[in-house]
Amino acid sequence: MAQINMCDRCGNMGLSNALGTIVFHPDPQGRTEKLEICPDCVSEFIAYLRENVPVRVAGQPFREPYREPVAELESGKDAG
Repeated sequence: MAQINMCDRCGNMGLSNALGTIVFHPDPQGRTEKLEICPDCVSEFIAYLRENVPVRVAGQPFREPYREPVAELESGKDAG
């Protein structure tokens, strides 16, 4: 018997065998993120991955890992 779970992205219900799983590492030394998402969210994720991505103009390597701009978002300042 299938178990009913919720999509971690949009909150829709789905049977456990219908949900997809995305596992990613925002930072090589960081913790692993794991999400179970519904078929609609999987299709949006695949479309996002297949979009044309603009190439960085500077061409310099990234030196710092991605960090969420939590302080800037909480204070209302522009993170960019």
